[in-house]
Formats: sequence, C-alpha cells, structure tokens
Amino acid sequence: RSRPSLDKRAPITYDMLQKICNLLPYVCHNEYESTLFKAMFCLAFFGLFRVSELATTRHQSCVLNSDDINFINANKAVQITLRYSKTNQRGKPVILKIPCEDNDSICPVCTLKTFLQSRTTLAGALFIHSNGSPVTRYQFSAVLKKCVDRSGYISTHFKTHSFRIGRATHLASLGMQESVIMKL
Repeated sequence: RSRPSLDKRAPITYDMLQKICNLLPYVCHNEYESTLFKAMFCLAFFGLFRVSELATTRHQSCVLNSDDINFINANKAVQITLRYSKTNQRGKPVILKIPCEDNDSICPVCTLKTFLQSRTTLAGALFIHSNGSPVTRYQFSAVLKKCVDRSGYISTHFKTHSFRIGRATHLASLGMQESVIMKL
C-alpha cells in the first residue's frame, strides 16, 4: 500500500460484451462451448460476479451449483443463491435476482436458459463442459483473451475482473448511486 500501482484493467462495456459474445462461435470448439461461455460472460457482467464464483480453481471449488439457479416471475428473472464468495466464506447464502435485459442476445436470463437446455443433468458445478468437467478459471480467462484479441482490443487490458468493473461503470453511467452499486 505504500507503493500504489496503477490498475491497468479496463472495463468490458455493454457494447464490448455484445461483440465478444458474437465472437464465441469463432473461438470455441463447438456450439455447446459457445453457449456455455456466453452464459458465463453475460452472468459475470450483469451479476457483477467474480470469476471465482463461476469457475473452479485448483485450490478452490466453491462455485455456483446447478441447484443454485431458479427462474422466477414467469422466466423474466433468475434468482441465484450464492453460497460462498470472497467476502462470504462462511456459507451464509445470499440471494441475487437478475432481471431480463431488453437485448436478448446478451440477456443473462436468456443465455442461462439456453445453456441449461443443452447442459447435462449432472449435479454439481453449474458451468460444466459437455464431458461433465467444471470450467476452470484458466479456461474462462483463455476464452476471454481469444475473444478480446479477435475483437481488436488489446487483451492485456482486459481480465476476468473487467466484467465486474464494466457493469459497475455501466450502472454509474446510467445514474445509479455509488452506494447502490456497491451493494450490488
């Protein structure tokens, strides 16, 4: 803290989210993987998620499970039970409600429903590959980097936290109060 460093991470904007989601079919191996990462990217952005809450790491696997998802209000929103996070390691559940977006192509509810229609019914981690193995943080980062590279942006400025930064910035630009954004 005595030697502050400049944060070089850039926000993923709403328009950039749409662009990188459109590029997923060109960087993923198949339609299932494209659908998987689109749901993850949209949920990371609109839900202000940390990647550690969506994808596993070698040391930690407290991620969203398939039974933590519930569609509500006639499928106009998704309710997510977040059991663990960086700031909640005791497992006291936090309930998040994420509404539909007007833009169906990057709507977190629509992309999650589409992914779940093709996902196997295995219990456990929500975001899994077609073989049942959970998506790792490394895989999430690698696919993001490929999409950003292909989009023409400089990938060294965009990291997994860029989704969270981008959504917070987007909400601020819409006039939302800082205290409300921090609560979200």
